[in-house]
Amino acid sequence: MSPTPAHTTTLVTGLSGFIGHELARAWPGGTQHALWGMAWRSPVPEGLEARTLRGDLTDPEWVDRAVARLRPNRVFHLAGQSRESLSWHDPWRTYHINLRSQLNLLQALARHAPGCRVLLASTSAVYGFMQGESIAEDHPVQPVSPYGVSKAAAEMMARQMSLAADLDLLVVRSFNVIGPGQSADFALSSFAHQIAAIEAGQRPSVVETGTLAARRDFLDVRDMASALCRVMDQGTSGEVYNIGSGVVVQLQDALERLVAFGRTAIEVRTAAQRLRPNDPPIMRANIAKLRSLGGWRPAVPLDATLQDMLNCWRAALASDPAPVEHKEQQ
Repeated sequence: MSPTPAHTTTLVTGLSGFIGHELARAWPGGTQHALWGMAWRSPVPEGLEARTLRGDLTDPEWVDRAVARLRPNRVFHLAGQSRESLSWHDPWRTYHINLRSQLNLLQALARHAPGCRVLLASTSAVYGFMQGESIAEDHPVQPVSPYGVSKAAAEMMARQMSLAADLDLLVVRSFNVIGPGQSADFALSSFAHQIAAIEAGQRPSVVETGTLAARRDFLDVRDMASALCRVMDQGTSGEVYNIGSGVVVQLQDALERLVAFGRTAIEVRTAAQRLRPNDPPIMRANIAKLRSLGGWRPAVPLDATLQDMLNCWRAALASDPAPVEHKEQQ
């Protein structure tokens, strides 16, 4: 565990993204702990205790200037292309964004912020198909999607650079993070968006899905933010930490809960365009290592998360019927 300096400058890449702005909301604030964010095109939500630099992380000159200006003590690197479905359609774009942006950031930190503590947000997609009853951090890394490959390569890059430069590296592998404010590009948020649109009379009474047999480890984004802070504050340098709930739920069950929270009759229909190749049937996190950091536990029940997601979409569609689009590098 690395001690926290009395005065810190913390940088969050992807500040305006789904997880980034929730992390900023959880920030303790105060004059001794300055919070900065890097954002690309998406607007930064109001009310965050953070100042923002706007630019493109794939531009090495911009990243170098930004890091030289801030010289952060701590960095949460959350930005990137996180849509597994998009990675199948455009793998090169995924590799370019996820690897080039991280390379630019780590090189700039090595030059201008030696000793910086860097938390790299990776993903359970690096594991591929689950072997055994759950996935611990020593599970084989065998990704089966271009997105998973990009993040596995990003982990190896970060480890190599942390050894070559004076950087204090932590890696987290998150499982299925969900919650209010998530884009409709992800399964449960898409279901909630479709249900809210049906209620508003904006689409036929049919929810289109991919496979519903898959079982996933879902975690509320607010619990994700608390876990990120816990790992940053208490994690051991060089270690990898899974972030999840440790509980699996079938997509069919989660959809049935959302439908039960709805206000109208709904038909469920499988759509071919929503099916994904090489989709692992089950993914469950072993979070014993994360729990060893001060007894961390998830706090938000799944039903509360699902209701919040549905209510968030209801409010969003009341003001703007267009679904939220996903922005890489947010």
